[in-house]
Amino acid sequence: MFFSEWIEVLLGRARRRMVSVTLVQGLKSLVIAAVLSGFLLGVHIFLAVYLDLSTIWIILIYPVLSLLSAIISVLIFGILIHLVAKLLGGKGQPKNFIGALALISAAILGILFSTLEVLYIIAALLGSQAYSVIDSVTILWTILAGIWLLFLLFRAIKDIYRLPIGKALFVIFALFLIFVALTIILNIVLALFL
Repeated sequence: MFFSEWIEVLLGRARRRMVSVTLVQGLKSLVIAAVLSGFLLGVHIFLAVYLDLSTIWIILIYPVLSLLSAIISVLIFGILIHLVAKLLGGKGQPKNFIGALALISAAILGILFSTLEVLYIIAALLGSQAYSVIDSVTILWTILAGIWLLFLLFRAIKDIYRLPIGKALFVIFALFLIFVALTIILNIVLALFL
């Protein structure tokens, strides 16, 4: 059920679903994708780095960390995007947009990044030579996934908040500026205390 919905979202065929998804439905999908992706990441790291049964707990901790970071990120960025969209005259509700953002994030995590983790698990089993190939694929894959994520976000913002194209693009640009500013502030704070 979730995989087919994620594929529809990734292919851009779920516009009606994006507008009608509830916060609970989006977060449920995100929980499943984050745990799946985190589990695969844990298996990958265990096979690649530790390969010692005393460190098998690493496979269990990554789903929890992935879940927490996914939910916190979706809530923070969802609220920030909502505020900017509302300032520009958007008509949507935060629960609808955060639900759609959670569903988009679930599709990206559940399909694109879980696939990468499976490739990394295969590379870990094959040896270090396979890693260089997977690393090259990962860079391209991540760039393309980021661009596609921005496109899906743009469509969700435009449809949910009923904003014209220019204002919806401005929301994406404002999000980018907020992200850069928060990154700079966080780096300054870390530099002061470390």
